Amino acid sequence: MEKIGLILAAGQGKRFGQTSKPLSRLYGRSLIERNIVLFKTAGIHTIYIVGGYRHKELEEVLGDGSQFGVCLHYIYNENWIEGNGTSFLRGLREVPESYLYITMADHVYTAGVFIDFIHQSLDMSSFLMAVDKRPGPWHDIGEATKVYVSENRVEAVGKFLKEWTGLDMGLFALGPAVSHELQSQMNSWGASVSELNVIIHRWCQTHPIRPVFYEQPVWMDVDTPEDLEKIRSVLLIHNGKQTDGLVSRYVNRPVSRILTRFCIRFHGCTPNVMSIITFLFGCLSALFVLQDTFHALVPALFIQLASILDGVDGELARLRLQFSTFGAWLDRVFDRLFDGFLLFAFTYRAQAETGLMLSMTAGFLVLTLVFTDSYLSVPVDRIRPSSTSIWLQFRRDVRLLILSVFVLLERYFYGLLVVGVLSFIRIIVKLNILRNHGGIRGHIHG
Repeated sequence: MEKIGLILAAGQGKRFGQTSKPLSRLYGRSLIERNIVLFKTAGIHTIYIVGGYRHKELEEVLGDGSQFGVCLHYIYNENWIEGNGTSFLRGLREVPESYLYITMADHVYTAGVFIDFIHQSLDMSSFLMAVDKRPGPWHDIGEATKVYVSENRVEAVGKFLKEWTGLDMGLFALGPAVSHELQSQMNSWGASVSELNVIIHRWCQTHPIRPVFYEQPVWMDVDTPEDLEKIRSVLLIHNGKQTDGLVSRYVNRPVSRILTRFCIRFHGCTPNVMSIITFLFGCLSALFVLQDTFHALVPALFIQLASILDGVDGELARLRLQFSTFGAWLDRVFDRLFDGFLLFAFTYRAQAETGLMLSMTAGFLVLTLVFTDSYLSVPVDRIRPSSTSIWLQFRRDVRLLILSVFVLLERYFYGLLVVGVLSFIRIIVKLNILRNHGGIRGHIHG
């Protein structure tokens, strides 16, 4: 059965002013467009939008969805002024039988949180609800809808709960059986129940709702222009990756965020353009290592600058939600080429220390180990994206910093030796993780 997305976008948003809140821009995309793109990225290509206030404007701007690679359908809720519960009911009535995923047009999420929720296990009679178990300091707790959970079941929902477990994140998933039964129940409740949080509260008194917990996820219910500016800053600050190494987290990210803040002003500064620029800086650093005409500080700085720039393309992609398979592969290919060029430069310079044969042998072995280490990162990061293993923290960012230090010391052979040993240890650790996890799914020994 098909998965379908439903976006509630009927409210007026009086506190937001005269501007259409769903069409307000955040890093190059409107708020509603961001959720459309997130649905697509999560694998949902059929999306229904429940409109009300200024619904024609929404339809004119978004069109049929082809510009986003999805199919958009519009539902008009003539009773939108009575509350978002009426839009919820209208959506349940109009959307065909399916696994239904529901969110709000004015809610902002990171791709990781949104996609993880969409990929949660859902059966015919399931009702899932995303719950922020440890809200970030950017949330107005007094305005937020609280959720009380007991024994992995939602027991109460409301703004004024005295005892609560987390915040309602505005993300829901309903199995087909729940959608049918919920419609019947809401019809029996009548017009007295017009707000979504009241509907969910009443439903959970007699039916199970399973919470999906998140620990301080980056998201926000945007009610005012001030909220929009707040989430703009929060997204930029919390724009790292779970798989960031030690150097990326504590050295590179503070600098790359400044560069990203500058680059994001320019429409033409896309993630792919930044990948190309980063690669060019990497090539220059390798060239400077090869030539003995520059002070050692120059190639060392260029290596580290390339390492810092390597984070900007991903930060731009996450802020603008500009995800593509081509972009991901382009970044990986450029990373491997840069690694190869830099290690070749080290091998060439190591001749003066060890002689041709030993330097060539060491360079070949280190290059093989580094590429094998990178190859194993993909399956291991899927299994343990935020591993605390000290060896898994020595990622590419640490490797480039080590090479920068040995450039400064002008000890190229020892730089190769250290990188080779670390890569070998990481390979052993990763193979052990894969063995304990049952290997790489779908792999057949040839």
